[in-house]
Amino acid sequence: AYDFFAKAAKLSGSRNAEFNAGWVAEALGNLPAATTHYRAAHTKDAAYEPALFSLIRVLDRQNKAAEVVELLAKVLADRPEDLGVRAEYMEALVGAERFDEAVAEGQDILRKDASNDAVYRNLSSLYLKKGQIEMARITGDKALELNDKDANTYNNLGVVFLKNGDVPSAIEKFETARKLDASHFEANVNLGFLALDAGD
Repeated sequence: AYDFFAKAAKLSGSRNAEFNAGWVAEALGNLPAATTHYRAAHTKDAAYEPALFSLIRVLDRQNKAAEVVELLAKVLADRPEDLGVRAEYMEALVGAERFDEAVAEGQDILRKDASNDAVYRNLSSLYLKKGQIEMARITGDKALELNDKDANTYNNLGVVFLKNGDVPSAIEKFETARKLDASHFEANVNLGFLALDAGD
């Protein structure tokens, strides 16, 4: 399927063919090829949101937070009141280690929606990156209180327990993250390292 879509994209230059080739490449785990095709589809039609958000997704999976920040900033220029996009933008700022901007964005979101769990999850990630473990725990607990179905929050709290030397609780949080999202990359990696350390 990928070969056919990629050939169709090359022959026709069609936005849809590029998008379909990207989707199949992503399903195959070929993120660089998926990035190329989604970017081409977005270039051909900047208003085509499936291509844009798919491009953001695969860039995020490749830890290319700086590019994600740029793309989401363009979306926000047209949709400044979209709190979902703003939370994604905050997450990208954390990934790019632009911490002050991320905090400011989170504070502004909370002024409009005090129970936005994504902000607290992003703050937990931010504090983990900064090595502020207790603040990561506090904000992670608040995120979990607001939404107990978020795999990223459980993974963050697993890292908190790990940093505090509580391996059984860390494993429980990582396993919960995997139950909610079997393909959660960080939770799987964290469990893999713990199994390796245990000689399993």
